Amino acid sequence: MDNFWFSRSVLVIGGNGYLGVEIIQKLLQEGAVVTSVDRDKARNPNFQGTEKDFGYVSQDLLDFHGLNKILQKNKFKICFYLAGFSNIAKARENPLETFAANVQTICNLLETFRRSDNFPHTVVASSNHIYGKQFKYPTPEGAPLNSNDIYGVTKGCGDMLARAYATTYNVPVSIARITNTYGGHEPFKNHLIPYMISEVRKEVAPIIKGNSNAMKGFLYVKDTINGLMLLAKNMERKELWGEAFNFFPDHNMSVLDIVKAILKVMNR
Repeated sequence: MDNFWFSRSVLVIGGNGYLGVEIIQKLLQEGAVVTSVDRDKARNPNFQGTEKDFGYVSQDLLDFHGLNKILQKNKFKICFYLAGFSNIAKARENPLETFAANVQTICNLLETFRRSDNFPHTVVASSNHIYGKQFKYPTPEGAPLNSNDIYGVTKGCGDMLARAYATTYNVPVSIARITNTYGGHEPFKNHLIPYMISEVRKEVAPIIKGNSNAMKGFLYVKDTINGLMLLAKNMERKELWGEAFNFFPDHNMSVLDIVKAILKVMNR
C-alpha cells in the first residue's frame, strides 16, 4: 500500500464513468477516503461489493449553487475531474450539450474551489483529440491545438480554461491529455479493441471500419489510472501547475497491426 494515499481525502468528479470506476477502485485499495460526484441517481453497478467503502453524491455539475453547497461542506486534498461528454459521434449531434459538459462543468468546479478556502490539487482529464491533424507522432505537448470537430474543440476549451485558472489565480491544477484507453469495464463496445475481441470470440470475421493504415495510440486502463495518480501525487511541485501532460504509449500502431496482434493473442 502506498502511504501517500492512505486516509487522504479524494474527490472524483464523474465517478460513475469508465475511468471514474477504475480510479475509485484503485484509490480504495490504497486506503484513500473517496467521495464520488456524478449526475446519475445511483452508483455504477460495477461498484458491486464496494458501495459502503466510499461516499457517493448525485449532483449535476451544471448546477453551480448545488455543487457549491456540497464542496463548501467538505474539504478534499485531491480532486480528479473525469467527467464530460465522451461520445464523439453524439457530440456532433448535440453541440450545446457537449459544450456544457466539456467546458461549463470545469468552470463551475474550479470556480467553486476558488471561492472556497480550500483548493485541492486538481487533475483535469483532457483528450489527445484536441490536437487534430499533426505531422509529428507522438504529438508533443507544445503542438498547436488543431482540432476542428465539436468534441475536440470543446475538450480543447476545457483544457485551456483549466490552465488559465492555474496561471491566473495560482491554483494547483494540472491537465492529463489522455489517448485511447482500453480494458477493464470499457463501456464503448464499438471501439476498436473491444469490438475486435467480441467479434473473434463470436467466431465472426472482424471487419475493419475505416482506414486500416491509420496510426493510433492505445493505453491499458491501469496504465492511464497509474499516470493520473502519479501526476496528482507530484502536484506539491508548483512547476506542474497549469501544465498539460500527454498520456501516450511510446509508439503508435496501425489499426491493421492492432487487429493482427489481437488475432495472434486469441490464437485465431
